Amino acid sequence: MLKKQPANPPVISASYHPKELRIFDLRAEYALTAVKLSHLAERCNRVLALSINPDLPRYFVGNPRPLRKLFTRLVENAIQAANVDVVTVQIENEGHDKQDIYRLKLSVTANGPGLSPATMRALQKNAQFSVNLANDDNSNALLVVNKQIRRLGGQLCVESLPGWGTRYVIYLQLTKFTAHQIYANVS
Repeated sequence: MLKKQPANPPVISASYHPKELRIFDLRAEYALTAVKLSHLAERCNRVLALSINPDLPRYFVGNPRPLRKLFTRLVENAIQAANVDVVTVQIENEGHDKQDIYRLKLSVTANGPGLSPATMRALQKNAQFSVNLANDDNSNALLVVNKQIRRLGGQLCVESLPGWGTRYVIYLQLTKFTAHQIYANVS
């Protein structure tokens, strides 16, 4: 006989604050944010191509708000950049470990003029990112994004070729939600 599950399942762990850590649907978050970003792209007369790897799990444990803000800020900067026609966004799975911690790869590519060699040297020289996709129109944008990524325990990589565009790749680790996590700490 199956046990009836409680209407309000217990918090994943007693040490987690429910406002900070919860189960979220990555695909739903991505879809809602994509709608907002596609409207911005249309207003700016840009093409926005979005894709998410179908092999990526749907549900994760965490706080989706900083992830959503990070994703939105980076893509908005790409869309609003000068001399950019197409912005491509991809979310891929870079693998996972035995504890169901997935390494996500979020890449944002803008086909604009790219970053200058001097800017790329400055990025390589120090870890303080002070440029953005709009080629220094708002010098704090990438710095803010980089700080958000570091707070989430992630990493930002920048690839750019003058005349070809810039690619920003973010690596983040998220824990996949599994049903046994709900009842793990119930006595």
